[in-house]
Amino acid sequence: SSRREGAPNALFEAMSQGLAWIISDAPGEGRTIVQDTGFGMVFKAGDALDLARGLSRLMGDLDLRKKSARAGSMFLAKDKGVDPGECWLRLLEDVVAGN
Repeated sequence: SSRREGAPNALFEAMSQGLAWIISDAPGEGRTIVQDTGFGMVFKAGDALDLARGLSRLMGDLDLRKKSARAGSMFLAKDKGVDPGECWLRLLEDVVAGN
């Protein structure tokens, strides 16, 4: 993780795979995404204990993980024009084709 995050690629990758996500409060687009989705697990940048608490909360709460994954998928579809299901289909087609 960095102290400043422009376009948070790791976050977009997690969202595209339907995974729960957690971000730091470092300046950048990540905090805007939390506001736009109305959902977000945020930890204090540089605070390993705060990150551990957030991860523990995610791991212990299936409903929270599902909400996170849904919020990410909806954000990508609405704001980025990306359909996670379509991404998976293209990836599988590439694998089958040997690309």
